[in-house]
Formats: sequence, structure tokens, C-alpha cells
Amino acid sequence: MPRNETPYWQAAREADPTFPPSQFLYTPPYWDLLVLASGIQAAGPTLTPEAFQSGLYRTKFSNPGCGGPPVYQACVGFGPGNHTMLQDIALVWYNPQGSPRDTDPEVGGATSGGYCYLDGGRRCRPGQSPAGKRPFFEGPCS
Repeated sequence: MPRNETPYWQAAREADPTFPPSQFLYTPPYWDLLVLASGIQAAGPTLTPEAFQSGLYRTKFSNPGCGGPPVYQACVGFGPGNHTMLQDIALVWYNPQGSPRDTDPEVGGATSGGYCYLDGGRRCRPGQSPAGKRPFFEGPCS
């Protein structure tokens, strides 16, 4: 999805319309702050590590249609034995001759190179990735 349509970009720009676009090219701190704030809020008045964890297990993060077309956004959440927010993965590789997906007219974006997604960005759960040889570094970049 274009950067200006992502929640972290909209949140940063709402807080500071002059925030430098280059700050969010790879690892947006939005997700870290979302988890921290959600865990604290869900823990309730007694903030302990156990209450924080339990609160995150109960929290439902809104992302309807996750894992499906046309965007294949990540499915998110927490649960017992599962301590990472992202619940699925997309298989990617970097193509120096590819077209950059994350371009921004304000910054100019990258001029060459981009990440290529297998199967059009289709996501899979850990342990459920497609069997057999995958065509990394082959075919069109999507």
C-alpha cells in the first residue's frame, strides 16, 4: 500500500505535518508504540508484566481482510506462545533492477531497486509456506 495510506504515516503526519518522510523508509516506530500503548492500556490499573501480556492477548487489532487480496496486509495479534505482532509472512527478495514500491513524491523515493514479492505478495502462516523450490530472483517483480 502506498506510504501515505498506511496508519503509521497518517499518525506521524497528523502529529507533525513537517515530519521528514525519510524517517519512515524501513522500520516505522508506529508499530512499536502501538504495541506499547495497547499493552499498557489493556493491562488496566495494575501494570505488571503479567497484566501487560494478558492485555495484549485479549486485544483485537483491526485489520479486516488481512492476508487476502488485493493488498495482502499482514495479520496481527498476540496469543499464548506467540510473542510477535505479525502472524504471517510474505516471501520477498531484493531486485536492484526492480521498481521501488515505496516511492513518495515528497522525497522522490528510491530511483532504482525494489523488493519483489512471490505470488503477488500472498502471505502464509509460519510453518505453512509453500513446499518445493520457490522462484526467488526469477520472473516479474510485483
